[in-house]
Amino acid sequence: MRFEFLLPYSLDYNPIELAFSAMKHHLRRDKLRLQMATEGRDDADVFAVLNDAIFTVTLNDVAGWFHKCQYL
Repeated sequence: MRFEFLLPYSLDYNPIELAFSAMKHHLRRDKLRLQMATEGRDDADVFAVLNDAIFTVTLNDVAGWFHKCQYL
């Protein structure tokens, strides 16, 4: 049996943090639409804005983040 110690938690080596950052960037860029959705208090509008932010992440982005975090 061989033990292999993992690195402590680090934002630099966690690809999901990079994905969240990209989505937050998209939401900040589309600030007016997000404000309108939240002011209208319609959940469907808010979900639509969040859905758009999620789908700004591409497979190439994900591959790059995993490579940057040294998982690939």
